[in-house]
Amino acid sequence: MERTTYDLCAANGTTIHTYGWLPLSLNLGLRREFTWRFVVADVPHPIIGVDFLSHFGLLVDCRNNRILDGVTTLSAPASAANALIPSVKTISSNTPIDSLLTEFPDLTRPAGVQREIRHNTVHHIRTVPGPPVTSRPRRLAPDRLAIAKAEFDAMLRDGTARRSESSWSSALHILPKKDNG
Repeated sequence: MERTTYDLCAANGTTIHTYGWLPLSLNLGLRREFTWRFVVADVPHPIIGVDFLSHFGLLVDCRNNRILDGVTTLSAPASAANALIPSVKTISSNTPIDSLLTEFPDLTRPAGVQREIRHNTVHHIRTVPGPPVTSRPRRLAPDRLAIAKAEFDAMLRDGTARRSESSWSSALHILPKKDNG
């Protein structure tokens, strides 16, 4: 194929040359065909772009190395490229933002990603012998219940919290912040 004038830009700012388009139908093991007009590019490995994923309602589950179909709710195994540190990069490396990201990589590290522990403190919750301490569930107002569910879901997604099978429990108290948060 001959080189086209349509070029792609890599995350590090380099130009990726292209050689036309190729319509293909992919079978990803999700019980439906995905027909797409792919760009033939000068890259060592094929790349499925976010435009393809969003068009077909596909989600990438990096933790479980699979691809999820938002339409059929099926999943298929997938593999991810190895990255030393998950991070966000700018397109051009000559910007003041890029120098800030290089100097402070934690600024763009997603919440819940394991960070280096800089202490030797280990936390334990000591319990008393005997039956677990519990308190009766209390009803929450619908708006507060929605807020609590959203916060718990975010903590589960981020890896900050995990579901418990413990029989210990205590009541949940939700109060508004000074800024009405």
